Amino acid sequence: FAVGLPQGGEEARALQRRLSITSTGYPRHRCDKLLTRTCRRYAVPLDSMKCRPVLCLVAWVALSLTPCFAHHMAVVVNKDVPVQNITSAHLAKLFKGEVKKWPDGNNVLLVLHSSSPGEMATLQHLSKMSAAEVKAMLAAHNDSARMVSTDADVIDAVASTPGAIGFVEEHSITQRVNVIRVDGKLPMESGYLPH
Repeated sequence: FAVGLPQGGEEARALQRRLSITSTGYPRHRCDKLLTRTCRRYAVPLDSMKCRPVLCLVAWVALSLTPCFAHHMAVVVNKDVPVQNITSAHLAKLFKGEVKKWPDGNNVLLVLHSSSPGEMATLQHLSKMSAAEVKAMLAAHNDSARMVSTDADVIDAVASTPGAIGFVEEHSITQRVNVIRVDGKLPMESGYLPH
């Protein structure tokens, strides 16, 4: 069924190039664009490529799966905390110790990792402080903060302590705690927390 298709010349060759399929299953021009973008990103010379289809597949996998490996923090609270949504400004006040009670009157207890780069970056962003200033602030409020080692420890402490709040990576969330929205967004939604 070739009615309406160019029969020869440059138009036919252009159409053939557009319709040709690489071994990855993608049209060649899309594969080339993806490969070119990836090679530029990682400073790989394009003229040294001998296995374009394989490299294109590798580039596609690398680019499409990269976000899956990013660390996404979630704010979790004890099931009895009557808050489902919080602004980032109010969350910063909780972590700075400026707000010490939940609306139901329970004391706020921060459950934080003793060493978590993702959590520290989030605290720095929320409080607009340097890492040293955040550490000093937490040391000054050690009566309202508990330091633990792992996400599982955060979940255990938050689940068993009324008024507790903490950060965990999104994949560590369990039914024992509630995840609260920050600025109306849930974990993995754009703009939830810096990560």
